[in-house]
Formats: sequence, C-alpha cells, structure tokens
Amino acid sequence: MRIFFVLICFLILVLSIFFVKSIDNDSENLLVKGKNYISFSGIDPLYVSDLIKLNPGIEVVSYGEGEDTFGYVNVFGGIGKNFIIRDLQEYEIISKEDTALIFPNDIKENAG
Repeated sequence: MRIFFVLICFLILVLSIFFVKSIDNDSENLLVKGKNYISFSGIDPLYVSDLIKLNPGIEVVSYGEGEDTFGYVNVFGGIGKNFIIRDLQEYEIISKEDTALIFPNDIKENAG
C-alpha cells in the first residue's frame, strides 16, 4: 500500500511538471495589450515588416543596440528601419490587443 501511495505521488509530480511546461511554451509568444518585452529563441530570422504583416495588432517593435534604439511603427505601411528579428535579442513590442504571435513557420505548418 505504501509503494502504491509513493507511485501516485510521483505520478502527480511528473504530470504537474509537464503541465507547467506546456503553459510556459504556450505563453512564450503571447502579447498583452500595451508594452511587451520579449526575446525569441528557435525562430528563423525575418524582417520586422513581415512580422507585422502576419500580426497586424502590433503597433511598434523596437530594440536597443549599444546607445542606439531602432524602431518600426505600423502606420502608413510601416515607418522606421526594417530590421531583422533575430534569436536572443530582446524587443519591445507594443500591441493594441492581446494576441498570440504568428510566424511564417506557423503558416507553412498549417498549410502542409
């Protein structure tokens, strides 16, 4: 009986770890209305204009490099430096609504 209880506790612990990990993976690419500070890992580089075309709820994307700040504003077809979104760089993204980010790979996976 005691071994059964230990196995049940172990199973509950393992399942809770998997549950928490799945929540973290789902929330990695979620934006809330307003300012978001986010860095990406495991994405293919893409231009910020392409990211905004796929996610029209984004108003501004910016990042800092040294003392310089580069930004792209989603107005009049896009204003600012059309920089490349890269892994492990932190970006400030201002969103006009809560949304999940869509990447080009997401579209390819759903089409195939």
